[in-house]
Amino acid sequence: MSHFLMEFKHLAIERFVGFQIDEKAQVLVKVALGLQEEAPDRHGEHLFVVDDLRAKCPHEFGDDPGRKQPLDWKEICNYLDVMCQDPICEMASTLHGKYKLKVRELSNAIKQMILEEVVKQKVGEAGCRLYRILLRRHAKRACTSKGQQKLELKQIAELGLMPERDARPLLMTLMQLEYVLMQEVPKTVDRNPKTTTYLWHVSLPHAYSTLEAEILKMVSHLHIRLRHECSTLPAEGAADGDDVAAMRASAKVDCLEHTLLKLHETLLLLRIL
Repeated sequence: MSHFLMEFKHLAIERFVGFQIDEKAQVLVKVALGLQEEAPDRHGEHLFVVDDLRAKCPHEFGDDPGRKQPLDWKEICNYLDVMCQDPICEMASTLHGKYKLKVRELSNAIKQMILEEVVKQKVGEAGCRLYRILLRRHAKRACTSKGQQKLELKQIAELGLMPERDARPLLMTLMQLEYVLMQEVPKTVDRNPKTTTYLWHVSLPHAYSTLEAEILKMVSHLHIRLRHECSTLPAEGAADGDDVAAMRASAKVDCLEHTLLKLHETLLLLRIL
């Protein structure tokens, strides 16, 4: 992986940890990623001790600019222990007093949270709650692509704290959007619907492929719109006309360019994490 992509990936991991815990944890992860770059193993990871991490820590932190000394040994251990027990994913693991950042788990957690945010925008908070249940019930607990558990409608509705009549249309919408899949398990040869069990689940490769296709489609449409908006801008050096109209046209172009950058950023995260 090129240096640029590695830096981009590490920055995404740092922001994720900062969002999940706090700014000090974000700084610690940044330092730990630097230690892994210095002496990685064959998996690109590196076991480190607290003393190594403490020696590389800055003397000031964002939420306490007056601090003249780095975090003490016990405080660093507390942060690392929190990462090892994080409910979303195990950010780190420990072995004989040494720690290791679980970069793969962190990367997968970031991608899954992107999926959650997209689903929330599409079907609302209630639908996202159901999707989160399917997404985070991992067959092997970790956030790796080892598969998610398959649940019946009744189980999902109970976990989502809503009646089945409300959960069913939300799941159907998610299936139509191709973010959720359904598997039929017939109990009889004739595949009678009354004796068939329907299991809902999330296939991460399929969900990521769906999201990537949507992003590429949006990028294509936005480029068409951007070319149109750019054609309406007054030519450079032309006489001043309606200043308000020109400012509005320029603002539209800026907004479209910003949206395209955010979409490209999301697409890059899906591909490199």
